[in-house]
Formats: sequence, structure tokens, C-alpha cells
Amino acid sequence: LVPTDDVLRFEFNEEYALAGNLNYVVRDFKGQPQAGLADFTEEFGDNRLLLDVSTLSAGVYILEIINDKGENWFLRFKVQ
Repeated sequence: LVPTDDVLRFEFNEEYALAGNLNYVVRDFKGQPQAGLADFTEEFGDNRLLLDVSTLSAGVYILEIINDKGENWFLRFKVQ
């Protein structure tokens, strides 16, 4: 997945999940956490989420999402 206009757009489909209840970590290809990213914003009030990645350098990253049950999901994306 490649962000457009420095924004990563994706869908998170989990029953009863709200963007405000999700924790996340963005890691570089070496597994190091990246700091300075804002919280998700919701697009159109549903499960489509936006993440501003303008502070990241070019490279491959992994978005790790953790819900309130401690379950993890992973999304790999590339910043150009």
C-alpha cells in the first residue's frame, strides 16, 4: 500500500471497533517504532481511517493496530 498526499488511507473492519479505541505503532523495516505520528482520523464516520505519515522518511513501514482486547493486525506500506 502506498500513501497518497502523505496520508495512509485504509479500512479497519472489526465489529464494534471505533478509531478512538485503537492503539497503534508504526515500525520501520528494522522493527524500530516511529514517533511523532498523530492519531487516526475517521473518514465519513465509518471504518475508513486516515493516518498522516508526512513525518516519515521514504521507506517501508509496518502499521500495527492493537484493539482493546489485545489483538493485533498488521499493514505494510511504503512511503515514497
